[in-house]
Amino acid sequence: MKTCLSFVFVLALAHLASAQNIAFPPGSGVMNVKDYGAKGDGITDDTGAFRKALKAVQMHFQIIYVPNGTYLVTDTISWGAWITLQGQNRGQTIIRLKDNCPGYEATGRPRAVVRCMFNNNMSFSDYIRNLTVDTGKGNPGAIGVRFNTHNHGVLEDVTIRAGDGAGRIGLDMSETEFGPCMVRNVLIEGFDIGIKTPGQPSSAVFENITLKGQRVLGFENHLPVSVYGLRSENKVTAIRNEGSLAQLVLLEAELTGGDPSSIAIESKASHYLRNIRATGYQAILKDQDRVIEGLSMPEHLSGQVQTAFNSPRHHLNLPVKSPPAFDEPVEKWVVPDSSAPDDTAALQKAIDSGAETLCLPSNVQYMISDTIVVRGKVRRIIALKHHHGNLRALNPKAFANQPMLRIDGQGTEPIIIESVSISSWPEDQNARIEIAGGRRAVYLKYVWNGGITARPDYMGDLFIDEGGSDLRLAPGQNVWIRQHNPENNPFDPKRPRFPKTYLVNQGANVWVLGLKTEAPAVHVVTTGGAGRKSWADFSATISGRQSMLGPRNRRWRAWT
Repeated sequence: MKTCLSFVFVLALAHLASAQNIAFPPGSGVMNVKDYGAKGDGITDDTGAFRKALKAVQMHFQIIYVPNGTYLVTDTISWGAWITLQGQNRGQTIIRLKDNCPGYEATGRPRAVVRCMFNNNMSFSDYIRNLTVDTGKGNPGAIGVRFNTHNHGVLEDVTIRAGDGAGRIGLDMSETEFGPCMVRNVLIEGFDIGIKTPGQPSSAVFENITLKGQRVLGFENHLPVSVYGLRSENKVTAIRNEGSLAQLVLLEAELTGGDPSSIAIESKASHYLRNIRATGYQAILKDQDRVIEGLSMPEHLSGQVQTAFNSPRHHLNLPVKSPPAFDEPVEKWVVPDSSAPDDTAALQKAIDSGAETLCLPSNVQYMISDTIVVRGKVRRIIALKHHHGNLRALNPKAFANQPMLRIDGQGTEPIIIESVSISSWPEDQNARIEIAGGRRAVYLKYVWNGGITARPDYMGDLFIDEGGSDLRLAPGQNVWIRQHNPENNPFDPKRPRFPKTYLVNQGANVWVLGLKTEAPAVHVVTTGGAGRKSWADFSATISGRQSMLGPRNRRWRAWT
């Protein structure tokens, strides 16, 4: 177990050490906060400049880009939905609250430095990336980030710290109904509570999270969550899991520095724990009122194991791979021409030019009439999303029997498709991606589409983050899904828009960390013996009066 734990945290530390300067090519459509008066000198009050930039946003998915510097603020930087706050470098892009700032006293209501919340269940697609939020000194009423997003959204490569250790909450997700979303590669230092989630339906996925120096509690959970790779360096309890909707799936955690009088994890709700190690605490787990002795826990489940197959009644502990990465200087990126009425030829020409990275600019649509084939030397296609699709079908019905995007699996280097949205509106189901042939690893990162088919002749590794479509998988494929939200199940079974099963697995090996669905449907079908080699570690919310998996908002887990 020690080897497995060390592997997870070595990956996390390597990621932090390799944090790069994020840049975008000319004409990419990002909005630089310095163009609105921000100085980033640590002296000037930049609150007004951030607000001007946010007010100037005219289109969904525009990026507010924050170059390296220390941006002093004296009030909350806030927005509603569809915005990305993108720093240049996690360690060098700092939004810092002024010391002893009025409104952030201990006696007042807790107040955030950065906040995104539109209204209940409408904070769509909020992204915060590659920056540090510092609550300064003398601000005990401060919340670092009050984060809200729905259906899609990510908080990634972010540090949230209290300059003097004081403050209410580092990452507060409890303002209203939340998720699903991902929180990944996040460090929280100080505060009374490190992370707090709401007791509302939905779910969230956490990966590579570090909590340090909390004064009351590390992670207060009331939500179905899946957490993979947690490190807590705290004297206080690392996790408290309670509430009628709470469900905790915790994999590969190292909880250190505890007090001998305290328990590392206190749970009064559903939980599944695997490969947990603690030092300093009295014990790892208090399950309801029963203390589970020991500081090493290979596996623990609240409740009874259920399996649909004649297989071992414990987890197979199969390997979980990290997705591939590829970075290239922005000067080498190619931006395809989008000036023609039909952009099919221009897109294919850019792909076949020998370029390794293609960039699809913010709020630019490429209208296509035929399948775009990703092949050759292309290693990465990164898009600055468009609300109605970076790739959009000129004739949606023309793609009823062919994909809009085909990824050629020939070659040895992984290929990454990042933040690309694909639309065949109003024929949603026709906006499909096909992965064909070969063994090339494919990483679909924050990609919106109508469906993904991995053909039987594709035998590579497939990674999916923030998926939101149906999947068709074949024997011999290995698939890792971090967070999956096939939301648009038909709400009225008598009049479905396009009835479908959202995951059809005909023999692939599949790992799912987080899953959220809605309404009556057959959500997953597994055939071809896949169930004996596939597994899931997930918290899930399934909504709907007659869901085949249970009544409204039933939390569940499954593994084989």
